[in-house]
Amino acid sequence: MAETLDIRISINGGGGGSGNESGGKSKAAAKTNVAKKNAKAYWTLERAQSIAKQFATQIVDAHVGMIGLNTGNYVLQERVQRSLNIGQKLIGIGVSFALNPILGTLNLISEGISMGVELARQNKEVAWQNRSANELARRAGYLADENRGRR
Repeated sequence: MAETLDIRISINGGGGGSGNESGGKSKAAAKTNVAKKNAKAYWTLERAQSIAKQFATQIVDAHVGMIGLNTGNYVLQERVQRSLNIGQKLIGIGVSFALNPILGTLNLISEGISMGVELARQNKEVAWQNRSANELARRAGYLADENRGRR
């Protein structure tokens, strides 16, 4: 016993006796076209903002990255980069607070945690560098109190 499966495919985008076969657009189709146009305009604006942000970030990064090469002051370069990162984080937190206070609070907490971890890492790195410098000075025979005339 064979069963048959009847599949109907409508190419005109409608059918079923709705009166759309004559080539007229329905209200749903008109709304869809408006939604597509709005989405395309939004995507274009969003993409333009993304590209502008990307170019601005690249320009700023390139100029900040040249501070150390041009002046020899790499400490200043690191401080400027750190300040820019903090500024970007503060702007992001402000925007998230403007959109939704709960989202802003969560963003503030997460940035606080990440900044705390970063500060702990930097402090550990400085302590390790100080320990290494003291060890190198000891190996070279430079004992701080004896070389300064203190006894």
